[in-house]
Amino acid sequence: MMDLDLLSRDIMNNVTNFALSSEFSSSCSNFFNKMNSTLENHAPLIQKTITFAPHAPWFDSEYKNQRKLRRKAERNKHKSLYHKTLFEEIRSETTIMANLKKKQYYNSLLERNKGNTKAIYNVVNRELDRKKEHNLPGGQDIEKLNKEFNEFFNEKIIKIRAALPSQGNSHVIEPKPEFSDAYLNEFTPCTEDELKEIIKESGIKCAPTDFLPESIVKENVEILIPALCKIVNQSLSTGSIDGLKIADIIPTLKDSKLDPDELKNYHPISNLSFLGKLIERVVLSRLNDHLDRNNLNLPHKSAYKKNYSTETILINNK
Repeated sequence: MMDLDLLSRDIMNNVTNFALSSEFSSSCSNFFNKMNSTLENHAPLIQKTITFAPHAPWFDSEYKNQRKLRRKAERNKHKSLYHKTLFEEIRSETTIMANLKKKQYYNSLLERNKGNTKAIYNVVNRELDRKKEHNLPGGQDIEKLNKEFNEFFNEKIIKIRAALPSQGNSHVIEPKPEFSDAYLNEFTPCTEDELKEIIKESGIKCAPTDFLPESIVKENVEILIPALCKIVNQSLSTGSIDGLKIADIIPTLKDSKLDPDELKNYHPISNLSFLGKLIERVVLSRLNDHLDRNNLNLPHKSAYKKNYSTETILINNK
């Protein structure tokens, strides 16, 4: 069992002693290595075969004891008519208890997630046993399959770029806002409080190759904030994000009815690092502030703007 308190103390020591390198990519690499090394000391990676038998979430101690009574009565049901009748009564009570506890659990779960559509859909899908199966082409070596997917997606991007019209042939005329002669030459540094607010709004989602697993980042986010703030500000001052624009690509079948052996039936899902996404959100905040402050926003543009959506387009153009 990993000592989480000791892990947090070691993370804090590494954050306290963390110093930036002259290059942004080296700073990121050093930070990732320090965090990975700390985790490895507390939870070294080992291979172990286990048998997983999931219990229903409403399976509590009361129901567990009731099942024991049912099994005991089942073993004795052949002794006499009395034992048989007793078993049938206990079996009926066990079924009623199971249905009641299941109903209470899901009513409570739906009530807690009232207004959260995504959470409610997850509850319904789990109850209806709608499990997402990650299909991949079968019968191939995993390294060979990785190479084929990589080549296919790269070629797809090249073809899309080649099909795009050049800028000189474009006939689209964009309305130009009044230019206030204000240039965005540099980004103002980020504060620790600002990072906390951004993380609070956007949440924490880590990639498999991130500096720490998602659960540990969530538990120690307050400890990590000073080091994250240093790295974010170095990115803002140097204009660099080298070393973070690497994604874990998950090929996902576009439709379950499509042939999983055809690579064209997959689209790539990119899982970017938490730190990279954090920097992007800080930059977006600076860019939006500059656009608002200098009246550079197009009035009818709704994409990637806070409090704007397809509904605002319909309302503004009715």
